[in-house]
Amino acid sequence: MELKRLETDETLRELKTHGDSRFPFQYYLDDFSLYENHWEDWHWHNEVEFASVSSGCADCLIGQQRITLRPGEGIFINSGVIHRFESNENGKMPNILFAPDFLAPRGSLIYEKYVEPVTASSCEYLVLRQAEPWHRELLSMLYQTYAALEQTEMQEYTIFQHVLQLWRILFQNAGINPTPKEPRGNTLQQARLQLMMQFIHDHFAAKITLEEIANAASVSKSEALHCFHAGIGTTPVAYLIQYRLNRAAGQLLSTTASVSSIAMESGMDNVGYFCRKFRQEYGMTPSEYRKNGALRQNRKAPSEGSPPIG
Repeated sequence: MELKRLETDETLRELKTHGDSRFPFQYYLDDFSLYENHWEDWHWHNEVEFASVSSGCADCLIGQQRITLRPGEGIFINSGVIHRFESNENGKMPNILFAPDFLAPRGSLIYEKYVEPVTASSCEYLVLRQAEPWHRELLSMLYQTYAALEQTEMQEYTIFQHVLQLWRILFQNAGINPTPKEPRGNTLQQARLQLMMQFIHDHFAAKITLEEIANAASVSKSEALHCFHAGIGTTPVAYLIQYRLNRAAGQLLSTTASVSSIAMESGMDNVGYFCRKFRQEYGMTPSEYRKNGALRQNRKAPSEGSPPIG
């Protein structure tokens, strides 16, 4: 069986059409076991997206954020936002995509007052958790939208009604700041940055060079430096070191491996250099960081069996 993969252009815009001009709405049930490496790689689309997790877990990556979604949780992703989904073999994620003008024609009063303030805002995503009452309401309406796809009578009309309700709940409760997002002209730069960051995430344990990082996005070394500086205010090498240190910090707290072993596994084979950089980043040595983490866990232990509040 051939595994799925997304097709994108050089800016990472997804090439697949979602719905059609008469009904710009599409439902998908993404089964990550059918995708190459169990992920949907970096992409963006003009449509807005509402997704939920029905089984397994899924990680949504947006910029430098990694959002873990568990069964019953979901996410709203705004138009034009570059993102990536990862999951284990059993992850399944039903989702809907629709064009903003599915809600109302562009230029109409409804579009200008209730659609554009969201799609043109700087809000990139909104995580939907069951603990928040209005999130539960929105997720319930999302599930009703999925169910409407099983109807044969007035299916499109029912879907449209549910999507309007989804948007009403989002608009009334999300408190989205109307600050406009950055112009679309930066999309190519964002796409290149995401490709280079992903290369670092995938190869941080190896000895990688600035040239190799730049090659991941098919750009020159100077353009790679420009993309990182403009996008996240640092250099590719500095980001690589920070990522290695963050991974090492996690290993210090979750394993009993030696500091030298963790340094090697994090791509830093000079233990003295690793310890110096770690202290600069965290204000303490790796051993002190591990000890402090153990003390925090011990203090939490008595209440771990308590039922969750609410």
